[in-house]
Amino acid sequence: MAAKAANLPHGGDRKSDQSAHGRSDAENRVESVAAVMKVSPRLVERTKRILKDAPAQVVKLMEHGPITVDGAESVMLHAAVEGGRPERA
Repeated sequence: MAAKAANLPHGGDRKSDQSAHGRSDAENRVESVAAVMKVSPRLVERTKRILKDAPAQVVKLMEHGPITVDGAESVMLHAAVEGGRPERA
């Protein structure tokens, strides 16, 4: 999954988290992963947020295909409106 790949640490000896272009390594990884996976960087960021904040059951459904990133975000929004986030497993 693109978001998981974007969270992988960069190899090599890094003395700074800034690249030559003034962007952080994390920003560069998101863009690189998005290009490889042929999706937008925004979709990678949205997916990373879901992996971090969504209940385990929502993440599992999204990873295996029954719901999309939009669907997972809808579930999270609905849970927030209904009085709080569902507990993570």
